[in-house]
Amino acid sequence: MAKAKRRHPDRRNNCQAASRLPHGSPSTRQAPACPPNHGPKRAPPRGWHDTRRLTRVPRLPYPPQGPSATLADNLFRAAFPRGWQLIAVSGRALLCGLRALRQSVIAQYPAIPAPTLSDLHDTYRSADVQGVNVELGHEGQHNDNDFYVDQLGAVIYHWAGRRGWNLRVGYILADGRCFLIGTPRDEESDVRTVWITTTSGSGVTGNNAYLTDHYSGITSCLWTIVPMVNKELSRREALFCKA
Repeated sequence: MAKAKRRHPDRRNNCQAASRLPHGSPSTRQAPACPPNHGPKRAPPRGWHDTRRLTRVPRLPYPPQGPSATLADNLFRAAFPRGWQLIAVSGRALLCGLRALRQSVIAQYPAIPAPTLSDLHDTYRSADVQGVNVELGHEGQHNDNDFYVDQLGAVIYHWAGRRGWNLRVGYILADGRCFLIGTPRDEESDVRTVWITTTSGSGVTGNNAYLTDHYSGITSCLWTIVPMVNKELSRREALFCKA
């Protein structure tokens, strides 16, 4: 007589039986571990395998900067060893560049009597600065506002020169790079740099009739320094500012 084959309960029944045992009661046989139920298998979304193989495209580096840019970076770090912050200025009448110069002179060189907005505007309209415009090729613009950064450099240089000071403009682009505006006396030992910022990516303004770049002044941080993300300067990831 053939021996009857013993049926073993399936795994699910064992799991259910184990779950019906009273709490704390001994079990003569340990029930096998129940496999986790993740539901039915789903097919990966279309193109998922392709996206897994994609690699991040590296950001193209900026072209090598010349000696002027390297000098500007070093001078900027030396001028603001504890960090810096923007000085907000009005863009009314598109004269933010002149206002930025005025506020930066006040903040960075307290010993120099600060120019008024009218002083700087009159200096721009003078024959000296208009002669610089001709040399730079800006005479065709006939702009009395929305200034190029090199026009601002000519304004502060001639305004300060009439009062016995040797000033030039240093500026920070939207991506964080620093540059200097050259002057006839920028290699003399008494030259001082007035730092401003611009939202431009190249330092050239007025090329787009629908977008106007904005200038701001700069001052040093004199309080506790904490890292923060500045939303206005896109490429500079962290700036130092007062708490």
